[in-house]
Amino acid sequence: MSRAAPRARGIGVLVAAAVIAFYPPLSAQAAPKRDQTSPLAAAQAVLDAQVRALGSGDRAAYLATIDPQAPAAFRDAQGHRFDGLRSVPLLSFSLTARTADSGDLGPGVASRYSGVPVFLPETQQRLRLRDFDDRDAVSTLWLTFVQRGPQWYVAADDDVAAVGLDTSRDFWELGPVRIRTTAHFLVLSRPEQATRADALAGIAEQAATQLDHRWTAPWSHRVPLVLPSSSKELEVILQSTVDLTKFVAFAAYGYDPTAGFATTAARIYVNDANLNRYPPAQQVETLVHELDHVAVSGLAGPVTPLWVHEGTAEWVARPAPRLAGHRGRATSCRATSSSSAVRRSPSSGPTRKREPRSRRWPRPAVPTRPPTS
Repeated sequence: MSRAAPRARGIGVLVAAAVIAFYPPLSAQAAPKRDQTSPLAAAQAVLDAQVRALGSGDRAAYLATIDPQAPAAFRDAQGHRFDGLRSVPLLSFSLTARTADSGDLGPGVASRYSGVPVFLPETQQRLRLRDFDDRDAVSTLWLTFVQRGPQWYVAADDDVAAVGLDTSRDFWELGPVRIRTTAHFLVLSRPEQATRADALAGIAEQAATQLDHRWTAPWSHRVPLVLPSSSKELEVILQSTVDLTKFVAFAAYGYDPTAGFATTAARIYVNDANLNRYPPAQQVETLVHELDHVAVSGLAGPVTPLWVHEGTAEWVARPAPRLAGHRGRATSCRATSSSSAVRRSPSSGPTRKREPRSRRWPRPAVPTRPPTS
């Protein structure tokens, strides 16, 4: 499948984000001065208030940033977002209003808001899950800000979805979360999936052991493993345009052009309606494949071919062949930081819906299927 080509869009400035660190608190830093009369500064002030409310657990203060005239469904969804973020072990969380790539898209949707001032920048969200993310997970929100009297509010997050700019949705925004922690995995599931999530945690630990026997380059050895309740829910999270019922598991991460195209935090998503149909040994092998994508992500680059990614993961995941007259392949795969290192970037599996933007590569999902005998 094709990967969206980069396109330059807009000009603007980057505003310093409000950052809250939960475990442990970050050292205080002086906020940069900015024009408090500008819509960009006003939008950032709203985001600052959301971050503070999240850090203190003040749900009412968080909802006070939402437009009083917003539809009830949007207000409810924002309440679920707050609850979801509070339910997971956040190490750090930040929101940044920025126009460097998109400009202000507000004029295109202003007619929906009866003449009040409207501002629609890109909002960049960064977070880390405590003990499991060694780098930021970076995603984009398309929040519409409106001014009513002297106050600015968040009025919507889907005003530009029709042109392919979809606000990212995390697993914990879509329903209650059960957390199971193992030596290598933060297993996130719905409460009703507890039995299967525990079994999957054991399978994943077996996969991590196998990977360490075959891939000896350093990696974090800790990754969130997400068990969505359905293929439809997985589609919302991955913003996919392909039929996910045909796939089994996905390793997802991206690149951050604002940080020298550094790799963002990885996640593994399981489409368990398919994975659970296979014998345990094949489930382990599938997760070894996905774990290899995660392990190699630190060596990745955004232009490495798909066949390198998938070929490396399949080579590491499958048992060594035993052919007559052939001694078989090496039982481990080593990589270095030299120019000859094995490197991978995300494949162009299910991609971000109608992804048109260049500031972030499409959030990658690397599909796999259980091996055939």
